[in-house]
Amino acid sequence: MTILQLQSEFLEQDIPCQADIGLLRIDNNDLKAALVPSPMDIIKNLKEVLPVLLKSRTLELKQWFNTQSVALKSNNSSIDEFVRQQNSLKYAEKHF
Repeated sequence: MTILQLQSEFLEQDIPCQADIGLLRIDNNDLKAALVPSPMDIIKNLKEVLPVLLKSRTLELKQWFNTQSVALKSNNSSIDEFVRQQNSLKYAEKHF
């Protein structure tokens, strides 16, 4: 977001409204008006979308951690349960 704000500031401040090139005077107001709102629109959209995405991803991670926690907390009263727990541990290490 900082990059977008810097880009917006650059477009507003560093692009001249008019430029003389030889005998021609170039009016940049239309170009500037078309470019400047874009970074601000992106920032606005990010501020709306990011919280939703972060909440969704956090819920996924919480569910994954809970599942792995249950798998790793099981009692090892038999060899099969011990092997299952070791496989769960390997899975958790590989996918974290």
